[in-house]
Amino acid sequence: MGDMYTKVGAWLTAHGIDPLTVPIDSDLHIEEGAAGRELHYEAFVLDADGRKVADERGNLYVEPRAVPLTAEPPKHWQPFRKPTVQQVEAERDKAYRERAHFVAHLASLYPSQIAYTDPDSPDWAVVTIEGPTGQMSWHVAPDDMDLFAHVEWQNGLVLPWDGHTTEQKYERLQQLTIRPKRGL
Repeated sequence: MGDMYTKVGAWLTAHGIDPLTVPIDSDLHIEEGAAGRELHYEAFVLDADGRKVADERGNLYVEPRAVPLTAEPPKHWQPFRKPTVQQVEAERDKAYRERAHFVAHLASLYPSQIAYTDPDSPDWAVVTIEGPTGQMSWHVAPDDMDLFAHVEWQNGLVLPWDGHTTEQKYERLQQLTIRPKRGL
């Protein structure tokens, strides 16, 4: 790995780029530009004295840059582009959907109800399941509500929350998982 960093550093230097100004997780790829192939990368924003510029929280500013490609990349080099916000959100939503399928199934096995009960997340319903190992609850994304048509809706009268934490919820789920199977 260190050898590849050295080779990529030399390649950047050959393009007039100081490798120390390029973040380790920088976008680094080749694109076709108006004047030919270009090396696209991100670099730290530097002040007049060559120091990296940061915001009030200490996050370093980076900016996209491009230079004409004058040398081919090192052997085994792989282009890299950080995922976009939209790609990250799509992956997150996919994970929420998977979890929602599981919770919907669990809600079909035990007494459960769903209601809008969290003032901090008013658009997300909360499904509460009363399992044999104790109460468990999950927030449900608005896009996943179609999976919960079988769960009893509550407008005002809801099962009182027993105060369980996330850790307790997953301990209860683990206990439910390892219970002896009956009737199989």
